Amino acid sequence: MEVKIMEWNINQRGRTGKTIPLWILDKVPDDINIIILTEFNCRAENINEFYTRMECMGFYYVTTNYSFKYANDIFIAIRDKGIRVESISYFKAYPDEPNSTCCIDWDSIPENLRIDVIIDNNLVTILGIRIKELKGDYDSRRIEMETVMKWVKEISNPIVILGDFNNLRDNTPIAEWNLNVLDNLLGSDFIRTTPTNHSWRLAYFNGQFDGYIKNDHIICKNISRCTVEQYDWNFAKHYRLDVIDKFGKQESIIPVGEPDHGILFAKIEL
Repeated sequence: MEVKIMEWNINQRGRTGKTIPLWILDKVPDDINIIILTEFNCRAENINEFYTRMECMGFYYVTTNYSFKYANDIFIAIRDKGIRVESISYFKAYPDEPNSTCCIDWDSIPENLRIDVIIDNNLVTILGIRIKELKGDYDSRRIEMETVMKWVKEISNPIVILGDFNNLRDNTPIAEWNLNVLDNLLGSDFIRTTPTNHSWRLAYFNGQFDGYIKNDHIICKNISRCTVEQYDWNFAKHYRLDVIDKFGKQESIIPVGEPDHGILFAKIEL
């Protein structure tokens, strides 16, 4: 069975985006089986309308609901009679409010949501992840990914991890957190698949939209085939563009609460 997946950071930015733009649902292809949204806001003012529309589109959905006021949530939706949800879980990624007194290093825990599903009689773990940005603390971002690898170390069934890993651009001089560091943590069992264009910080250049960094990825273990399309920026045509710089580029001006990442479309086969 081929499973089609869509992952998208929708930029609710710590729940400061008050409403989820419902037009993002118009960007969901009819044949998508799994949706993962990062920087989601389960407390948005229009959340019930969003959920109702998801149900009308045939999706079963789950989300984190962190108690911390400025948390980012993760949302996963499933749509296919051939995919059966077995279990749902997530680790707390933020302290309770008021701040918990327990001695937990919250900066070492990424935003996360796990669903175990049955596909073609096979148990598959789907894990939505967002490595927290932490104001440029690159060591902590690496530690967050080390936490993820500890979680999946003992899982023997096929695993699919998708999300925003907040890694730096390919040619960065910063050694603490980039794609090479990420790949070294994955080892030989996990395979990262990434489009060749870019998924964040949108610019318009030579008649095309593109970003600056590839930081949305699909990472698989024990999956026979995984393919991706280019990050999709077609939704960005309505964003306002800044002045053209000396290199011929224009930055896009994206309001808080509207998607600022390209969409990652992927296909997997067990």
